[in-house]
Parts: sequence; C-alpha cells; structure tokens
Amino acid sequence: DKGDHWLVNGQKIWTSYADASDWIFVLVRTDSKAKKHDGISFILIDMASPGVSTRPIKLISGKSPFCE
Repeated sequence: DKGDHWLVNGQKIWTSYADASDWIFVLVRTDSKAKKHDGISFILIDMASPGVSTRPIKLISGKSPFCE
C-alpha cells in the first residue's frame, strides 16, 4: 500500500485474451501477516498502466488464446 495506490508485482499466467483486454482483475496478497486465505484483495488494473505487459502463450495448434 503506497497511500493512494498499490504497487503490484508478479506474474499472471493462462489469462484468456489478455492481449485484447483493456482491464484485468487480479487477486493480490495485501496483508502478509494475515492467515493463508485472508489478506487477499481483488484489484482491477488498467492494461495501459506502466509496467503491465502481455505475452501470448502458443498452443500446439499454433493458436494463442492465452497470455501471461
């Protein structure tokens, strides 16, 4: 928590059509001292935010419906 915003880092994988999305929902740990299933928040992130990128995951068929 940076006061007026969250600093999110990490990787989200097997996200359907992330390369065509404007926004993405992520579950992030926001309280490291909470019990295992507590302290998690659901955040909406603008895909145009600095540091956000996508990379298609090619399937054996050659299609790429998923991204990381």
